[in-house]
Amino acid sequence: MAACNQVHSRVSANNLYPSLQSSYRKGHSTETALLKIVNDILLNMNKQYVTLLVLLDFSAAFDTVDHDILIQRLTTKFGINGVVFNWFKSHLERRSQHVSVQV
Repeated sequence: MAACNQVHSRVSANNLYPSLQSSYRKGHSTETALLKIVNDILLNMNKQYVTLLVLLDFSAAFDTVDHDILIQRLTTKFGINGVVFNWFKSHLERRSQHVSVQV
């Protein structure tokens, strides 16, 4: 939890979150994201524009993140280095997952 709080503080203080990101930000939620989408659709309807909405399920998105790219971006984009970087790197490298079902 301490690492999460420190990284979140750094990312927030340096405005590194994308402007439309709702998760991990105070005052933002899935509800605010939904309100933004609905508002954009209604504005486009008022302008008589056609709007296409594509919904994707990202519930397991982190499972598909390339850990090498993530490790690189921790340093280049977020400026994380030293002991904290090594902690993240050791957590992400050479990890695997498997499911075993006993019938």
